[in-house]
Amino acid sequence: MDDLERYIEARKARDPGFTDGFEIGYEQFKIGVILRAAREDAGLTQDDLAEKSKSGLQSMQNKVQAGRGKIVDRIRKVEADVRTKVEDLKTDKSQPKEDSEE
Repeated sequence: MDDLERYIEARKARDPGFTDGFEIGYEQFKIGVILRAAREDAGLTQDDLAEKSKSGLQSMQNKVQAGRGKIVDRIRKVEADVRTKVEDLKTDKSQPKEDSEE
């Protein structure tokens, strides 16, 4: 165990708040390192990645908006079908029933 590891362990033992903050910070740091390595392996600068991410997000948003339109259209069709059936039921009830026993 090196000096840094000993210090971290001693600090964790003394201060529970440090432990929580340290663990969260360390996880975030690891994610950052992994993302940076992946970006560099792909030969992208931060600006390149930002541009690609921006266009990717726009594409996803456009697909979601198009999907919403389809869902709204389906809901409207179901609503119209239900209204038609309700009107049909009202009409059937207002019609006098024929006497089938005669």
